[in-house]
Amino acid sequence: MKNILFILLAFASVNLAVAQKNTEIEFTKDKEVIVNNTKLSKESSFQDIKELLGEPTIYKNFRSGKINYHYENLGIAFHTINNKLVFFGINFNWDGDESFPEKEYNGTFKIDDLSINKESKKSIIDTIKIVELKCIVPSLCVSNPEIEKTPIIIGFNNSLITQIGFEFH
Repeated sequence: MKNILFILLAFASVNLAVAQKNTEIEFTKDKEVIVNNTKLSKESSFQDIKELLGEPTIYKNFRSGKINYHYENLGIAFHTINNKLVFFGINFNWDGDESFPEKEYNGTFKIDDLSINKESKKSIIDTIKIVELKCIVPSLCVSNPEIEKTPIIIGFNNSLITQIGFEFH
């Protein structure tokens, strides 16, 4: 019995390390979110995300049916309502926002062929051309949800990027 438990633990650790090492996220010119070569949309289900990234933990379960999930070791969060994706986000530098796990995302992330990472500064907003972003307060820039099929939310703290999130309506 101990051997089986050890094997399962080793397998889970290897899977987690592989997922953590190989996570690739992109926001394309077609304004689509691609995770490990799979397009996410409002039709994406919990199971779809689980197949891409593994088993998440439930961070918060709301009476409305909304569930917030975290991938603690990946720095990724997502939210579902009635098992459909409504939000997918990445934590680069945790600023206390509990909607995201504390651990930073260390996979690859691109918008408009522009690589973004934890060292990216707020000035990166000026180089993103495929979507218009407006900074509604100094620490938060957003795209217009009435125009964009996949609205973007980008947070900053002390001019460093903290999180990027995508809404699915």
